[in-house]
Amino acid sequence: NGFEQADNQNTQSQNFASIPQQKERKSGIPIFLKVIGYILLGLIVTPILLSLFCVGIGFMAVLPATDFVLKSGWENVLAWGTILFFIWVPIIAIILWFFRLITNSKKGSGAIRGSFIGLWIIGWICFFGLFSFVGKDFSSSAYTTPSSFDYKDKNVKTMVVTAHQKDEYSNWDDQEDFNDFLRYFGNDSIKIPNVALRIETSKDNNYHVESVAYSNGSTKEEATTLASKIVYSLDQKDSLLFIPTDFFINRSDKFRNQRIMIKIFVPIGKQIIVKGNTHINNNININIGPAGIHKNTWENSDNYWEADQLYVMTAEGLKPVELKKEDNVEEKNDTQKESSQNKNQTDDEDKDDNTDESTTLVKKAPSNNSSTSSNKKFTFFSVASLLLNKFFL
Repeated sequence: NGFEQADNQNTQSQNFASIPQQKERKSGIPIFLKVIGYILLGLIVTPILLSLFCVGIGFMAVLPATDFVLKSGWENVLAWGTILFFIWVPIIAIILWFFRLITNSKKGSGAIRGSFIGLWIIGWICFFGLFSFVGKDFSSSAYTTPSSFDYKDKNVKTMVVTAHQKDEYSNWDDQEDFNDFLRYFGNDSIKIPNVALRIETSKDNNYHVESVAYSNGSTKEEATTLASKIVYSLDQKDSLLFIPTDFFINRSDKFRNQRIMIKIFVPIGKQIIVKGNTHINNNININIGPAGIHKNTWENSDNYWEADQLYVMTAEGLKPVELKKEDNVEEKNDTQKESSQNKNQTDDEDKDDNTDESTTLVKKAPSNNSSTSSNKKFTFFSVASLLLNKFFL
């Protein structure tokens, strides 16, 4: 009996000793699964957190630009509430939740959760309130009376559309420094690159240019006033048509989707090319109205065009023309003009040779013609210089 009791005690002690080892084996698998779960959760949460963080930083970065859009008062309050409660509260909540999950901290989790949910609800209220106020500011739309630009040179075979020289290096250049971009919002005015260009068929054998300014507003009268305040100009030099690529708005007028639509009417059989320095969003126009935001595109229309591509107008619309590398449209137009002038000069010289014994009145006729032509040239460049000097002042 004594030996049996000793054996039983040894057996029991071995069983008790094996219990911790079994618990260690059983608890090792859940710990491993938790580690895998935390890694997967981190891979999922980190991109979401970074995205929200970038959105928050982006909103803070463009916050100075809100002076050009929002009115003072409730709109500014709702904008700050949206940024703080609707954007930053979820970011902070996710960071805190992930930290408490790793540290296995559960103290006061209910109160913290309720606080963040309440703050986020406030953020949603601010967001919808801001959307309602701003939507009312864009609820009406209007446009100015179409103005026609007199394209003077009727003998041009190819029109070259290019940007004003002052617009080629604007603050909206894609290569601008981000710090310059932020400093630009500290100015009293800002450039808006909201210009659209459409090319249509002319009803006669001449080029025609037409421009219209559009704007939104809280009322029809306000939209009409804002559209009439848009300052821009068109200019011409030989075959070149200079168009604006952007325009200014100030803090008092506010941005209400002001935009410019330029229409160029090209005769059938004549050509046109739009230079890439215009940076015009040629086939997309965004309209903001009571029904929301709409994007109009003309990619499938007969008059679809791309920059730096030569087109000829046909009865079916614009057709691309293969432009060789050695071809230069501007030089070709200049050559045509020079040959035409040389031909006229040769004809005048032949007439002078045939009229050596004519009266003095007949001999003075060529000098009068040259005087008239120089006066026309002087008048044209004077007007062009005046327009360029007054552009965007």
